[in-house]
Amino acid sequence: QEKQYESAIKPAKQVIEIDPDNATAHNILASAYLRTGRIEEAQKEMDRLEELKPDAPTLHVNRAMAYLRSREYEKAITEAEQAITSGQESAFVYNILGRAHAGLNDLEKAKEFLQKAVEINPEFISARLALGDIYVKTQQLDLAEAEANKVLEIQDNIPEVRLLLGLV
Repeated sequence: QEKQYESAIKPAKQVIEIDPDNATAHNILASAYLRTGRIEEAQKEMDRLEELKPDAPTLHVNRAMAYLRSREYEKAITEAEQAITSGQESAFVYNILGRAHAGLNDLEKAKEFLQKAVEINPEFISARLALGDIYVKTQQLDLAEAEANKVLEIQDNIPEVRLLLGLV
């Protein structure tokens, strides 16, 4: 999937060269940079998008993800909550909230948000793995094993599952 985002960068830049105020192109570029790990470049594009279109639907979601990846957990939480308030409620946003709370070592809130993420999307592997990790940390090993087994049912070639099962 990273290659898909990498391939979006060049065309988005070309559109911006022609039309520097094209909010859609800045949004695509911000998302592509974010998903290819180029956080600083993503932040610059999100800043520009906010100037052009402050109510862009994905702006808060992308900012939340950028802050999460930068380990700025409180900012990630604030942006994710704003995303929900602006109508961007999704399993992905709840996953961000869960991981950010885990980063702050608030394991109960992390568990709550990750459970919400897998409730919305039962096949969300990343959220299930994070939830399993929370269960290990809170000594709920039977639940951690159940999450690992659910991931294996969805896709059986995920190395992190073997690690999670090794912890229970």
